[in-house]
Amino acid sequence: MSFQTYARKVRKIDLSFKNRHSAFRSCINSYCWLTKQEFQFTYARYSNRFGFNSDIPKDSKRVSDRLNQAMDNLKEERNIFLQLLRQFEKKRIQEKMRGYRFPSKSAKHALYNNIGFAFEISNNEIKPDIQINRD
Repeated sequence: MSFQTYARKVRKIDLSFKNRHSAFRSCINSYCWLTKQEFQFTYARYSNRFGFNSDIPKDSKRVSDRLNQAMDNLKEERNIFLQLLRQFEKKRIQEKMRGYRFPSKSAKHALYNNIGFAFEISNNEIKPDIQINRD
């Protein structure tokens, strides 16, 4: 399904929190595929910012509001990236007309590594929840 389909599911208040949260994770997955970001990093950024991993009852209005805020922020980030992608596309069309068939590594690097976040993050805000057992 598409990002927009999952986004609509996130906003459906008649669905359970589990289903809405699952749809939100699917939105993040779609966004990460588009931007080539790691899912775990992006999900951790959102769950830490909006408190999805805290001990708040899942049917609480506060959690529902947080999920809607997170969805708003994710859509904003996605729209910003889509604008960057459209600018990149226009530039690439002009470059192709001049005979440059492939984008430069620096142009691709600039596109995928200068993604703006909808909210500021600090270094201590994101703590990896993943522990690798090497036994």
